[in-house]
Amino acid sequence: AFDLSQGLAAAREHDPQYRAAVRERDASREARVQGRAGLLPEMSLSGSSSRNHLDRVQPYVDSRGREQVEETSRSYEASSLALQLRQPLYNRELMALKRRGEAQSLMGERVFDVRGSELILRLAEAYAQVLLTHADLADRERYLNARSTLLTLLSLQVIPVINENDTVVNDEIKFGDNDT
Repeated sequence: AFDLSQGLAAAREHDPQYRAAVRERDASREARVQGRAGLLPEMSLSGSSSRNHLDRVQPYVDSRGREQVEETSRSYEASSLALQLRQPLYNRELMALKRRGEAQSLMGERVFDVRGSELILRLAEAYAQVLLTHADLADRERYLNARSTLLTLLSLQVIPVINENDTVVNDEIKFGDNDT
């Protein structure tokens, strides 16, 4: 048997209007995040590192007049790191983008709520609960009235859900109790 709560769970999973509303809500939530992101400070980090090696050979004449060669070898490393943080005091366009994102998010939530309510109404229209007691089936006139009601529901393409009316029954109907 497929009860109303199982029908709702299946409809939420497979109904295209509801699934579209879920996606629209998720996208609208992202619009809010993107709107706020424009107001965050901008940060950039850059760095560099280098290693240099110098070999130098330089001829010279010493004090005695002889030619000599001076060889020098040097290595050094250099590195730099720069962090830049910018925060605009007020940016009208970014504030408008933030407000637009918040409005889109609220609208997406409302559309989602409406689509969820519409789904429940569509599902409820397809089900009708009929409460019966043993007396309803034992009395010919009441039996015919219940039968007529069930046939009418079926002709309207409404699925009747038949339950025992536990609020007034003394004897349980024995041909199938779905309460156990």
